[in-house]
Amino acid sequence: MEGQLTKRYSSSLTCAAFIGCILGFSYFVGLPSCLFMTKDIADRRLNMMINKGPQVVVDIAEHMAFTTQNHTVLSTSDGAMASCSPLPPRAPTTSVRRLGPADVRVVAAIGDSITAAFAAKGVLPFEFRGLSFSIGGDAGRVTLPNILQTLTVREKLLVGPALGVTDPLVDAIDIFGPKAVRPVNPAIAHLDAAVSNAQSVDAPSQVAWLANVMKQYEADGLISMQHDWKLVTITMGANDLRAVCKGKTPPDKVAEQFKAAMNKTLSLMRQDFPRTLVSLLAVPDVGDMGIWGHSTKLCSFVQNNLEGGHCPQGGESDAVQKAMNIALQELEEYWSDTLKMDDFAVIYHPLTRKLKLPNVSYLSKVDCFHPVYKGHAEMAVALWNSLLTPRRQKKTSFSVGAAMICPNKDSIFFVN
Repeated sequence: MEGQLTKRYSSSLTCAAFIGCILGFSYFVGLPSCLFMTKDIADRRLNMMINKGPQVVVDIAEHMAFTTQNHTVLSTSDGAMASCSPLPPRAPTTSVRRLGPADVRVVAAIGDSITAAFAAKGVLPFEFRGLSFSIGGDAGRVTLPNILQTLTVREKLLVGPALGVTDPLVDAIDIFGPKAVRPVNPAIAHLDAAVSNAQSVDAPSQVAWLANVMKQYEADGLISMQHDWKLVTITMGANDLRAVCKGKTPPDKVAEQFKAAMNKTLSLMRQDFPRTLVSLLAVPDVGDMGIWGHSTKLCSFVQNNLEGGHCPQGGESDAVQKAMNIALQELEEYWSDTLKMDDFAVIYHPLTRKLKLPNVSYLSKVDCFHPVYKGHAEMAVALWNSLLTPRRQKKTSFSVGAAMICPNKDSIFFVN
């Protein structure tokens, strides 16, 4: 199995380097890689990665460098998104049902290549985590953490936003071996635990990784696990669904296995993360996500040779997607309504069930599938708005151009 994975990813690595040369991306891929990335070199690079043990290095200086104290107007390439007055600091609430933007001290994310912001700047095989809609922290970008940081006056910095770029072929080392998939070095990813290609079965290992990093943050005096409020976004399920339309997983088993994996993930979070609000994003329609996949010759090449193509619209994957999202709703009801804890709750966001994009410009130019920066920015605004919207009024589809909701001192993240 390990040999098969090594062969698969070494071929992808060679192709990615070659594409980088063609497109003039040698700055990221590296000119030597463009000229000399043969299969033998790729194999040696992968063997080195497989044999390298997990390493957790927390770069405190880089971590503390994240800040946007000047409260600039958040904008995308399409222009200003919003100009809201920042909220003053307040004493943190003691109940998750009264949790507001100014209460959140820690942000984290669990997910797959979307949360890792794979190809968000049109470069393979890199992940531009600082642009990720749910966890990115690159300065001046519209992301959920930057919205939180910009729209609240804080005595302490927001902890957890990802910064910079990672290479999944190097950083997510255990993706090549029999161990559970592990995320990247937290010196860059911080609390972005996402791993490209991850499925729901990988989510519990991402929770364990986050717990280790948070404990290190606590040891360094950055956070208090017991007292600081945490906002965790989970975007998972698209790869589970893709396995159905590719015939790799029996359709009747997917929703059941997905619900079990997500419930285990939430159970571990409840155990390890006191004072936590979890956002569960709906499993998207993978058919809708793939409609732009052959918009250009380059995208067709990448889809067919590197990403394995995407699911057609309709078919049995529609019924499975519906069942998976019903499972997420049931988990929301159990964890938020049945248990009714003061320090832990789950919000299901149906907005990602249907993704309505006007054109391919919101997607990466190298695969016409993963969102580019302005796509992530639109998703960040949509998620922010959903957090501030009561449960029964939340949008059930995603479209671009939504105005950002400006919070006031009484605004809360609606659990009900």
